[in-house]
Amino acid sequence: MHYPTYMDIEQAHLLLPDLYGPVPPFSRLSGSGDVRVVIEAMIDPSRHRIQDAQSLLMHREAVRMLKEDPSLVARAQEILQRWMIVDSTRRSRRLLERWQAIISARDWEQALAQTDEGQQLRQASPLGCLLPDAVRLDIIRLLREDWNSAD
Repeated sequence: MHYPTYMDIEQAHLLLPDLYGPVPPFSRLSGSGDVRVVIEAMIDPSRHRIQDAQSLLMHREAVRMLKEDPSLVARAQEILQRWMIVDSTRRSRRLLERWQAIISARDWEQALAQTDEGQQLRQASPLGCLLPDAVRLDIIRLLREDWNSAD
């Protein structure tokens, strides 16, 4: 299925080199906010489910780490604050504000909710940054193995 995805030229500038090679600088256009590009994306529903599962597993591990070592809460709050300062106009602002409330209340069930909102929250989550690379890679490998064995 093809779905058009709208993004700011600044966002496209970050993504397009990976897809098509170098992109000319858009410095004069990027400040206006009026310029948009449309990228047609191919979405594989089964692949999306794998990514959701991966995100959920990473968040379960991050929550386990937060419960085991409460000092990580401050680190998650610092990451979140940095994100909010760097890009205060993000469309994900509402999600970042929800993360502020979740982290402050230590309401980890919200981070792990298997709902549409839970999925959205995990897509804008600072908790994944808490995971050591080895743990993150283990989760990716595990799901890749499951994905490949299902073929």
